[in-house]
This record gives sequence, C-alpha cells and structure tokens, in this order.
Amino acid sequence: MECPNITDWITAIGSIVSAIAIIFIAWKGIQWSHKIWLKQQQKGRVIQREEMQYEYKLKAIYAAWSLLIYLTKEENGNTIFVHRTDSKGDRKPCFRKKQAEEFCEKIFEIHYTKGNGVFIDKEIRDILFDLKRGLHRLLDAERENADDIIDLRNEEWIDRKNAMFDKLTVLLKSEAKNLGVEKPQ
Repeated sequence: MECPNITDWITAIGSIVSAIAIIFIAWKGIQWSHKIWLKQQQKGRVIQREEMQYEYKLKAIYAAWSLLIYLTKEENGNTIFVHRTDSKGDRKPCFRKKQAEEFCEKIFEIHYTKGNGVFIDKEIRDILFDLKRGLHRLLDAERENADDIIDLRNEEWIDRKNAMFDKLTVLLKSEAKNLGVEKPQ
C-alpha cells in the first residue's frame, strides 16, 4: 500500500475547503435573496393598502358629493329648500319634508351602512351632521303638518344652507384634488 504524498493531501483539503466555501456562499445568497423577497412583499402590501385607502376615500368623497343634490341653489326634484309664490305673489322660502327625510336617510346610509364615514373628512362630516340635526329639528316641529311643502318661519335657514353647500363643495373638491383627482379640461 502506497502512502499518499503531501500534494494529494493538500488537493483533498483544498477541494473540501472549496466545497464548504461554495456551500457557505450559496447559503448566504439564499438568505440575502429571501430577505429581499420579504422586503418586496412588504412593500407590495403597503402599496396595495394605500391603493385600497385611496379607492375608499374617493368612494367616500363621491358618496358625500351625491348629497349635494339635496342642497343645491337651483331647484330640482330632490332640493330640500325651495321658493314658492304665495297668494299675494311674494316668493317665500319653504322646505320639503319628503326630501329632508330622504337626505337624513341617505346620510345615515352613506356614513354607516356603506361604511364611508370612516374615510369622510371630519370637517365634511360635521357639516353634514349639523345640517341633519337642523333638518330633524324642522321635521320634528312640523310633525303634525300633513303638507309636504312647508313655509319656513326662519329665513336664516336658506342662508345657512347656502353657506353649508358652498363650504361642502369647496371641501369635497379640495379632498378630491388632494387625492390627485383633477377636473377634466
């Protein structure tokens, strides 16, 4: 039996060290690529969450905007506050009970049932609910009145409603602009 010479031992040890080094480098490469993959997954989840929040906020803005039809200065089938001519020919401010009740129901539906209240700005929400409380007071005061169109005793309501409408319009447009939604040219 022959005795291995020193060069054979050095070659064998070199091969073993090379194999260990390759395994170590491969292991570190796997760890590094896994770490990068985890960061990408986390970044993807953050982007997805931001996109969802954007969509929900935009949906909430559109939902709140849909309530403005009840508050417009131009009369339409949904406008709560209207002007009617009395027997003397004078124009008197009135409010329509049915539309006021619909408005109050829509606020509840949009804010709570559809869940948009989570994403509606506090200032917008406060204006809407302030208006809702005022309408409830008007409706409660006229509960016994069977007419749908009721004369307003306090004409300040029209000015207050117009100020709220203007403020809501500005706030909703501002919120939409903050989200990057621009008015088409």
